[in-house]
Amino acid sequence: MPHADDNVDIVWNRLSESRMTPYLVKANGDRRDALAMYEWSTRMAATAFEDVGHLEVLLRNALDSCLRAHFDEDGRGIPWFLMPIPGGDFADQVQNVRERLREQGKETRDQIVAGLTFGFWSGFLRDPYQELWRPCLRRAFPNAPGRREEVFAVLDGVRQFRNRIAHHDSMLGIDIPSESRRIFTAARYIDHDVADWLERRSRVLEVYAERPITIVAAAAAAEGAGGVAERYRASAARVGRGVREATGRLVRRLGGS
Repeated sequence: MPHADDNVDIVWNRLSESRMTPYLVKANGDRRDALAMYEWSTRMAATAFEDVGHLEVLLRNALDSCLRAHFDEDGRGIPWFLMPIPGGDFADQVQNVRERLREQGKETRDQIVAGLTFGFWSGFLRDPYQELWRPCLRRAFPNAPGRREEVFAVLDGVRQFRNRIAHHDSMLGIDIPSESRRIFTAARYIDHDVADWLERRSRVLEVYAERPITIVAAAAAAEGAGGVAERYRASAARVGRGVREATGRLVRRLGGS
């Protein structure tokens, strides 16, 4: 929330009217409430980006390891990303990273791998790389469904969410819990243990729960009282079912009928 001493109008003018308009609409014209929404949105984005960053490192390391082995990089002495690859059309991307690193005196193999984008890595799950899926790429996702298209759909969803965060887009109207689950799903395709670690240390749902009441109220109003009531009934049913199942297990364990 804005501090009591904050000059909301000065901050508002520096952030620009066009950027703040969506928040102002949600806040029914109240600039202080709108600024509170904006502050939450940026905090939400930063928190989610932590999880995306961990997934990005996990993804690139998994794919790099598989591609390195498949193209016998160690035996040939040439990085796989400098070899001709079926379906590959990424020479310009690699060259751009190399030139940037060369100017900084940091052009090493590992720095090049680290400098390639999330879209570069998730792009290996696109149609042109179907020939590489079974002999190579699927090995990076030992816990995934068998179809390349399913893995790509999850990763591309994460990529789109990542790009919204990177461009400082508003988090209003985004189903944050759903986006968070997709990140964990992608991580679990690669490694169950690392995915568990990522889910345990994630702060996304904690920050999501801190969203200003004006956001919650706006969402409820948009959905309508019927939708809210239906969600409540469904939640209550799940809780009740869980209690009944737990009670049943306890009775069986104690030797009851």
